[in-house]
Amino acid sequence: MFSEDQIRLSQSRFRGFFDSCDFLYRAAAEEFLEIVPTLKKSPKTVLILGSFPLLKELKLLCSDARIEHIEQFYNVPRVCEGADYDLVVSLGQLQWVNDPIKYLQFLGSLVRFEGGVWVGFVGGDSFSNLRQALIRADLEVYGGAYTRVIPMIGASDGLKLMQAAGLKKPVVNRLCLELLHSNLSDLMVDLRHMGASNPAEVRPKHLTTRRVFQVASDVLCKEEQGINTPVEIITLSAFF
Repeated sequence: MFSEDQIRLSQSRFRGFFDSCDFLYRAAAEEFLEIVPTLKKSPKTVLILGSFPLLKELKLLCSDARIEHIEQFYNVPRVCEGADYDLVVSLGQLQWVNDPIKYLQFLGSLVRFEGGVWVGFVGGDSFSNLRQALIRADLEVYGGAYTRVIPMIGASDGLKLMQAAGLKKPVVNRLCLELLHSNLSDLMVDLRHMGASNPAEVRPKHLTTRRVFQVASDVLCKEEQGINTPVEIITLSAFF
């Protein structure tokens, strides 16, 4: 469903801009750092998958731990055969994974006894108004709708996925945020700079016309000044 190469290309293309647009993952990372002091024992080996804006803070919090960080996206993370960790963290990855159950099972296989898995990602209630506006614009301009905002996993689906992957004692939390942009162009720029360009394998081959964005902008800005966009960060955790 999603092109792994396209995801990595988008992330690498805008890597220089990401520091100014990492607020979503920073909020999720803050949620994770609050959990670490509550663990039964301090982790000695940690694997971080994806962008983690508070990596320095994590190293200070787990000063005795060996922390490995793989920032690039892979449907199956490239880790050494036989590796095991006290804690495996995946941030901003699951929304792009083609087989989330297999991905979660793989993360679980990397964890030692009495270790844990923590996964944070952009959830299914995110960008709902943008999705609806683009659908309306496509229908008006082209007479049909395209996949422009990727389908994302909801909180209830996340719990079911954890259970299906065999991860014990799963816990699901939601962090609801709201982005404010003055116009649609600024919102789209932020999405691109976050490396969140459309990675779907089946997507429009033609360039989107200005008319589509104008119609979508009119829908979004019809009743208020600027655009308020809901964003949901879902966190899944399982500690054995």
